[in-house]
Amino acid sequence: MSRMLLHICCGPCAPYVVEQLKKEYEVTLYFYNPNIHPYEEYERRLAEARRLALDSDLPFMEEKYDPDNWLTATKGFENEPEKGKRCEVCFDIRLSKTADTAARKGFDVFAAVLSISPHKDSVVINRVGASAGDNHGVKFLEANWKKKEGFKITTRMADSIGFYRQNYCGCVFSLRTRNKRETEKRNA
Repeated sequence: MSRMLLHICCGPCAPYVVEQLKKEYEVTLYFYNPNIHPYEEYERRLAEARRLALDSDLPFMEEKYDPDNWLTATKGFENEPEKGKRCEVCFDIRLSKTADTAARKGFDVFAAVLSISPHKDSVVINRVGASAGDNHGVKFLEANWKKKEGFKITTRMADSIGFYRQNYCGCVFSLRTRNKRETEKRNA
């Protein structure tokens, strides 16, 4: 069975994808998300990812939290909308690091759960992932996990497990957008 390094962004997005991939791969979960803000939110999502690994009986790897590198890379894209250029830069940062780790640690393939979200563009994720794989000499498994009700299924699975479900993507800019929407709703 091929060894896969699976990038996960949080616990709730991953159960369905993990269930599917475990059928064909020896999966190791990988948490590298320097985009998550604030640090308390990062810690909360990391704890849920660790819990998923434990509940799924899967190995778990995590990288050091490095928000300064992420902020530097996304400078100039602060006002981009969700699914805009900032997201593409963010995917590149995370998937390039995943590809590098997969190659250095001898994994056969790497993948990401990112495309499970209806707020993420799977075409961009797959293009960025394939490019990162090419650059590091490791295959990227392209997928659109939201197809065939994947998002609904993973949401039900996460709810039954009792995962904390965040209400924004993770970065400071998506948090700002969410807060603005909530303020507008209250003032309407």
